[in-house]
Amino acid sequence: MDARRLLFATQGKDAATFEAFAEDLAAHGGDAAAITDVSLDLGAAYQAGTRKHCPNAKVSFDPFHVVALANTALDQVRRAEVKHEADLKGIRWGTLKDATTWTRKQVEQMHWLQRSNLQTARAWRLKQALREVFSRSADATQAKALLDAWIRWARRCRLAPFKRLAATMKKHRDGIRVDRGQAVGDLPTALRMGSEMKRTERYPIAFRSLRERWRDGDRGLSAGTWMLLIFVALLVERYELI
Repeated sequence: MDARRLLFATQGKDAATFEAFAEDLAAHGGDAAAITDVSLDLGAAYQAGTRKHCPNAKVSFDPFHVVALANTALDQVRRAEVKHEADLKGIRWGTLKDATTWTRKQVEQMHWLQRSNLQTARAWRLKQALREVFSRSADATQAKALLDAWIRWARRCRLAPFKRLAATMKKHRDGIRVDRGQAVGDLPTALRMGSEMKRTERYPIAFRSLRERWRDGDRGLSAGTWMLLIFVALLVERYELI
């Protein structure tokens, strides 16, 4: 495609979601079987949908989703360790954000983390190293070698979430894109819109839960207190404070 644009969007993460795409494409005169390349996350359902509806397509896994899995693994390590290391409670966003966007407080927090011997520090270094594989490698040959080395490192790291990630990446190794044509964080239009859709879907959840409790007669608190709770819940959802 010469230009990026969104052709189809729907909710769901199973094979039926991919089937809905194929049906919509056919309804607009397209043919899923004619698709030659498909870029996915590493989920099994979408891979199954691709094999069924796009049998002639070459499947690849883009760096954005691979690094996203590393972010998830990092946060799992932090959540386990924060139970006995209270200083990790306010450090989550610093570990997930790019260093160029850290606030002053996050700079201080991350410098403290890097000087520590915590598992979260090791997990953060693993995640950062994976980003470097995709964003700084001189060419595809170097990137492939570095990716293989990263997988070996992660398999030996004694951090269970990263060991699981390394196993997943090893299983799908041949499909992981290592070209520099797509830098980490350079999301295609569909991914950006998908991210925004997921974010807006979350906003009403806390509001509906509290509102329904109010309507169902759970009046243990005053109306003013309920409205304050709803307002706080919406702020938490909107700014992802948890």
